[in-house]
Amino acid sequence: VTTGGTCFGMWWDIEWLERGGNQDLLVVNGDGLTQAVGNNATVSVETEIDGGIFMRPFRADMLRTPKEYPQVEVIFNKIPSSCMNNNCSFDFAMNMTPTVLSVLPTMGQAGIVITITGIDFYPSAEGNEVTIGDVPCPILVANESHITCTAGANVAGTYDVNVLVDSMGSSVGNATFEYILSTTNLYNPTSGSIGGGTVITISGTGFPELPERNVLDIVREFAIVHFLNESDISEDPARDFTVFLDDSICAIVWSNYSHLTCVSGPHPPAVVDVVVNISGIVSILENAFESIASTPTITDITPMRLPVHSESVITIRGTGFANLGSGMGSASGSGLMWLNTTSGINVTINGMVCEVDSYSDAAIICTATPQEPNTYPVFVAVDGFGFAVHVLALSDDTAFLYPPIFYELQVFSASPNIGSVLGDTALTIYGTGFSNVPSDIDVTIDDLPCEVVDTNSTHIHCITSGITKTATVQAVIVSSTLAWDPEVLVIQAGDTVRWSWTGFSLDLFQVANGSLTYDGQGFRSERMESGNYSYAFSEPGTYYYASDLDNVVQLRGTIIVEESTNITFPLSVKVKGYYAEYFITNDEMIDESSACHGASFPEVVTFTYATCATPMVTAITPLNATIQDVITITGQGFSTTPDLNSVTIGENHTCVIMNANLTSIFCSLASSCVPPIKQPLAVEVNVYNTGKALVAINAIERKSIIFNPIITAFTPTAGSVQGGLEISILGSGFDGDAFVSIGNRSCAIQFMNYTSILCTVPAYANTLDISVDEYRVRIQIIISIDNCEVIARCALPSCDFTYSN
Repeated sequence: VTTGGTCFGMWWDIEWLERGGNQDLLVVNGDGLTQAVGNNATVSVETEIDGGIFMRPFRADMLRTPKEYPQVEVIFNKIPSSCMNNNCSFDFAMNMTPTVLSVLPTMGQAGIVITITGIDFYPSAEGNEVTIGDVPCPILVANESHITCTAGANVAGTYDVNVLVDSMGSSVGNATFEYILSTTNLYNPTSGSIGGGTVITISGTGFPELPERNVLDIVREFAIVHFLNESDISEDPARDFTVFLDDSICAIVWSNYSHLTCVSGPHPPAVVDVVVNISGIVSILENAFESIASTPTITDITPMRLPVHSESVITIRGTGFANLGSGMGSASGSGLMWLNTTSGINVTINGMVCEVDSYSDAAIICTATPQEPNTYPVFVAVDGFGFAVHVLALSDDTAFLYPPIFYELQVFSASPNIGSVLGDTALTIYGTGFSNVPSDIDVTIDDLPCEVVDTNSTHIHCITSGITKTATVQAVIVSSTLAWDPEVLVIQAGDTVRWSWTGFSLDLFQVANGSLTYDGQGFRSERMESGNYSYAFSEPGTYYYASDLDNVVQLRGTIIVEESTNITFPLSVKVKGYYAEYFITNDEMIDESSACHGASFPEVVTFTYATCATPMVTAITPLNATIQDVITITGQGFSTTPDLNSVTIGENHTCVIMNANLTSIFCSLASSCVPPIKQPLAVEVNVYNTGKALVAINAIERKSIIFNPIITAFTPTAGSVQGGLEISILGSGFDGDAFVSIGNRSCAIQFMNYTSILCTVPAYANTLDISVDEYRVRIQIIISIDNCEVIARCALPSCDFTYSN
């Protein structure tokens, strides 16, 4: 509904968005329009558009007419054709359908001549096309009832025979032809290593056409079979073409209709059958391959434990590594030269090549690449022999056939496993396989980062992030009225609220419930034309606030602060992109008898953000201080070891710890600190291994310290009544515009920094009395900051200067 017009000529336009079409005309009762609202006021209703839909372009199928037979149609660039002379019908008729009755012979292999008997074939060969499955059968001779053709090459199996006849189409019938599977020969080598890895070529018919596979995938397949104990994977329905040596798989490298090449798998010493299986069709070469124990052997690998974050040089010791090509197969290609090595030696770990640096008959040195943590078999392929086997496997059936190597990255435990909700807990993670480079490591607690500050192979030290959040409240216009959105916000203790506004000059301030005036101790922002203001809520409760827009209170809001809850998250360590495994030790067991503990998970290392583990600040004194004062911080959860507490005032001013106990910290600013004067500086407390303290003080003016200037010494302390003497004044906080007076007269400043002032003493201001030996007057320093004057405090028994006659 849209409206317009003036107060004496209003109109309303109504458009149906859901129920279109020809709607009934509205009836509006104008009886209520009396003389009191105008002269002869009337109301009327009229139709602007009476429903309907405009179609552009017009859909072609809406112009169709019914036909008795299916219609032939041509569509070009989405434009349908028209039918000239209205004669575009097509009919499917049985009397126009060829029929295949039989095929003889019913089985065979590529090249066999078959005879097809049927009805309505084309009388000559060129008018027919024969396919067995999808493979053409070239026609030798044909007439209307018989076709003779030569079967093309196809994979073993049973296929429909179809005849496509000119001017008629494809045939019907249930005649089939079966391509048989045969294996006729196994080429050299006819024997190989008990560890597998020997390349075998088999001839026959009915093999599928397969492109050459990546050899590293084949080696990885052997690793999976060996370590998962999948001794027989022929039952996997996804494998519809397999070759087995007895019960050991021979991984197919490539194949065509008449030849295939595969890599033998491990098998105990024996003469075995070669079994080819294609979708349940089996062909067997009996006693065709011998698995023999005369093979290269591996005695040990050093080191056996590798990192995931960098390359490692390993040494493989054994026998027979350099005796190439003298056993099974030859270096010319019937052995393992498909590994594309020039040395005849290839080492792989989980299908990843370990680059061979040097080798001899008894040792191989290679460089292994980083991999994700796991245990992997080491495959050493020796050309002409196959895979080397672990020497123990020759005499122990339970030993690993291929020696294992371990890529290590494990997390054992973390300490502490509980800390402050505000973060900054110094966390130590124990494990193995870590990098010495902090930038290689990512530690997260759920999705919260833990900043890595130091690391070695067994320890990671990181600083936790906090779980407190920042919620946003914005000034928006709702129904022509300015309001805070959301008007009521629910957060948890420790969270921060950030108010923002644009285009309005306003401030905001805490009020008591039902009041519209500042309560004098809560949060309060400055008035700004477009700006933002943030405040952290540390104590549970309900907080009310109001905002002053153009000196009129117009906006109100409520912040409900709930008690923080303990949250336990899994801890994750990632090194160079690889995730660490958990290997839980007793160190990780959580003492649930403790009053403050997190949830326990048996399979992962966890960290708990807990309010009970969060240090708390409840009072700070003095609030108006000098750099000389001892600052007392009262609260709970502090360390009794002073050095395990840290206090920062403002952004970077260190408060040196003098003493501490569980509920109090005593500190003073470091002598190098130069805190700004008369500015509220926030106090931050951090307890090592626990984290950042929550400042649980509601009154905003009691959360921070204001530093004032102070005089700690001056010299000389006496001088001529005529002045002219340079006096040095020591202290702190000499910042901003300074004015030094001695008595009531100015001491002209010659030099000034944060801790000292050098000025020229003025003459004594009053009338001199020769009977008086000396006159004592006060030295005073006034610092002007932001149009506010601050008088320096005197830390001496007296800050009087003596004028002496």
